[in-house]
Amino acid sequence: MFSSLGSLPRRTFATEGYSPNALIARDRLRPLGIDVVRTYADDNTAKPQAGALPFRTGSLGLVIDRHESFVAAEVYRVLKKRGVFLTQQAGSSSYPELGEFLGALEGEQVWDLDMARRQISEAGLIVTEGQEARLSAWFKDVGAVVYYLLAIPWVIEGFTIEGYRDRLMELHRSISQNGSFKVTARRFYVRAVKR
Repeated sequence: MFSSLGSLPRRTFATEGYSPNALIARDRLRPLGIDVVRTYADDNTAKPQAGALPFRTGSLGLVIDRHESFVAAEVYRVLKKRGVFLTQQAGSSSYPELGEFLGALEGEQVWDLDMARRQISEAGLIVTEGQEARLSAWFKDVGAVVYYLLAIPWVIEGFTIEGYRDRLMELHRSISQNGSFKVTARRFYVRAVKR
């Protein structure tokens, strides 16, 4: 997505917190003159540590975050005065209906617009915009569900076909009978400024 943005400032960096994607991003963005920096902010609902963004204090005018965890205090630290933070996030319980059907929703922490606003404000940034959307999607066969859960392992941690075989068979029967399985994704964005 980043490589499709066109003309970028001379000093442009990309960060990546998911190890398998870091090498892919580096290979795709290096020809565009964009350095990829590995970060470690893995979960916005956990207590973060300082140093997640390896940039000088007050060195960046814009931080854009898409579907990646962030440490709000670190974003504040690296932004220049009047710098902008823009983030678009996938809320927790992405496709909660799927997790519920498979019996995989247990004590999940909430990650939503309200929590993001709170974290960003507590870090010292001024939230100027924010909005949330609920988007519907439909799985039309259980193979697509399995592919999705194997490709995105953090949706149901420890997912295996064998471990969920009975529930997957039940989901297959439901999809065969109803034609699809409807799920809902939560997405939100926040724009904030450092004063």
